[in-house]
Amino acid sequence: MKYNCIGSIGYTLFNNAGFLVILIIFIPMWMRGEYVDTETAFSMLAMIFYLFLSVNSLFLYAMSTMN
Repeated sequence: MKYNCIGSIGYTLFNNAGFLVILIIFIPMWMRGEYVDTETAFSMLAMIFYLFLSVNSLFLYAMSTMN
């Protein structure tokens, strides 16, 4: 039961955290009136995607090997 609860929290947290990080980065930029060009937006999104992909896979591997 504990393993399933921790696994569910891990899946939901790390699968949806990327969206929250994108909002945390882009909303203050838009509120300040900064212009976000296409190159900057796509490079930031790619960096966030690869960061969360690696963190997600490592975290889930660590959770599956814990006893």
